[in-house]
Amino acid sequence: MDRRYFLKGLGAGTVGLSLPPTASSARSCKIIGIGGAGCNFVLASSRSSTVLKSAESVPEFIGIDLDLEVLNYVDADNAAMPGCSPIKTLSLAALGAAGRVNRGRAAALRKRDALRAMLVRTDVVILVAGLGGGTGSGVTPIMARLAREAGVLTVAAAVTPFAFEGEVRNRTADTAFNHLKREADLLVRFSNQALNDTTGDNIDQGEFFALQNQRIVACLRGWMEGANDATRT
Repeated sequence: MDRRYFLKGLGAGTVGLSLPPTASSARSCKIIGIGGAGCNFVLASSRSSTVLKSAESVPEFIGIDLDLEVLNYVDADNAAMPGCSPIKTLSLAALGAAGRVNRGRAAALRKRDALRAMLVRTDVVILVAGLGGGTGSGVTPIMARLAREAGVLTVAAAVTPFAFEGEVRNRTADTAFNHLKREADLLVRFSNQALNDTTGDNIDQGEFFALQNQRIVACLRGWMEGANDATRT
C-alpha cells in the first residue's frame, strides 16, 4: 500500500474499554479528531447512521488541525451533506505542523482559550489522533490537559505508526503516548502495525481503512453503552 494512505489510517490493537466510575453520569459527549488521521475519523464516523446509535446522547464531532486543506475538506463535506449535523472545525495555524511536535504544541498553546471553549458544558471528551506527526503528538496531550483541568472526563484513542514509518516517527509517538498517560483519564493505544500484521498487505486500501474505523467505533460504542448502563443502574 501507498505509505501516504497508511499515515491517514486508524488501526486498533485494544478493543475493550473499561468504564471509569466518574463516567456514570455523563450525558454530553464530544468526539474530537486531531490532525489528519483524527479528522478523517470524525468525518467518516459522523456520517455513518450506525455510529454510537445505541448511546443515549448523540456525540458532537469536532475536527482540529494545523492544515487548512484538511479542514477545508471537512467543511466542503458539511456543505455537501446539509441533512447531517455539521462537524465543527478549528484551525490552529494556517500551515501544517510539517512533522514538528514543537510547532503543534506551540499552536495549541496559542489557541488554548479556543480549545477550552470547546469543553464548555461537556461531560466526556474523546480525543482521536494519530501519533508520530507534529499535530497529533503536539496538540493531543495539551488538549487532554485542558480537558482534565476543566473537570471533563477525558478518553484518548491514540493511533501509533507502522514499523516502516521509521524509528524517529515511532519514538515520537511513544513519547506523546507517555505524555497522554499523565493527562487522560483513559488512554487506549490503537496500533496500525498490529492491524496490518493481522490483515496482511494484500487487503484493499478502502477495506483496510473501513476495518480500522469499524474497530475504533466498536470501542467507543462499547464504552458509551457501558456509561449508559452504569447510569441506569
